Amino acid sequence: MARDLYYARIPYDYARDIKWDEVMENDWDSARWNTDQTEVMVHWVGKTPGGIKKILDVLKQTPQPHFIENNYIRKTEDGKNKWELRPIPPKPPKTPKKK
Repeated sequence: MARDLYYARIPYDYARDIKWDEVMENDWDSARWNTDQTEVMVHWVGKTPGGIKKILDVLKQTPQPHFIENNYIRKTEDGKNKWELRPIPPKPPKTPKKK
């Protein structure tokens, strides 16, 4: 039985808001980053997690089902160029100090 996988590509500036316990990636360093380290890809099964939904709403994006994301990465030049290589993750942005 196929799982109901969904994906989101999140820009670096929004990646620190990812709640890693809501997605299948473990943390910033284990997530899949694009070649130029400007976007991270996360995925989950079923309903979009609340934290990811908030980020996608701000970005005016929708989650992509597995077959669409897979076709983009494996069958388009843009997808291959941006996602086939797996660079080391960029350093996380500094979190503002709490007062």
